[in-house]
Amino acid sequence: MEAESTAKIPRADIERYHAAAVELADAARRIVAPAVERGFEVETKPDASLVTDIDHAVERRLRELIGR
Repeated sequence: MEAESTAKIPRADIERYHAAAVELADAARRIVAPAVERGFEVETKPDASLVTDIDHAVERRLRELIGR
């Protein structure tokens, strides 16, 4: 049986986290939407999963935003 957490996240923190998540999602959308229209390159990673140039671009941008 898991213990129930009694910790409360302050409303201001929730609002700040939400705003940050929306900003990151918007940044990703601004990269993905036009890229899907023009097409994209697909690579196979060593584990046989796929990754696109769009994935790389989104990751770079999100890291920039998170790192500031």
